[in-house]
Amino acid sequence: MPAVPEPVGCLARIGEWDMDTVGVLKVKAEGLERFRLVSTKTTPSGLILGDIERFAPEERVQTPELAPSAEFVRKVIDALGPSRFAQPCRYDDASWVGFRLAEILPIRTAAKQKLLELTDPGARLEILHRFLRERNLLG
Repeated sequence: MPAVPEPVGCLARIGEWDMDTVGVLKVKAEGLERFRLVSTKTTPSGLILGDIERFAPEERVQTPELAPSAEFVRKVIDALGPSRFAQPCRYDDASWVGFRLAEILPIRTAAKQKLLELTDPGARLEILHRFLRERNLLG
């Protein structure tokens, strides 16, 4: 079955790669800017090409949900190790905290995609904070 691209994605940079076993490529990528897919075309070989428009960087927003959500993210990062997360850690930034929550929480893929498509960091964080509260994950 051919791939079906999502309407919103993110540019990525390959940070590390290795092939310990022939045919098994291990890649560590860094997510960069988000983009909206404007149009696509498929080549005869099945490669999907697209035109994109980049999202403007989100503004720093303070919300009532920021402090408890940021503390939850801090605990997860401390437990798993900071090398597994985008650096520098910006616990005072609702956008950064919201993206990290969307990254680590056990949310269905379709719902996660919708969260990552939101352009309002306050709204994203509010939804994720509600998720944490409903599951009694906030201290």
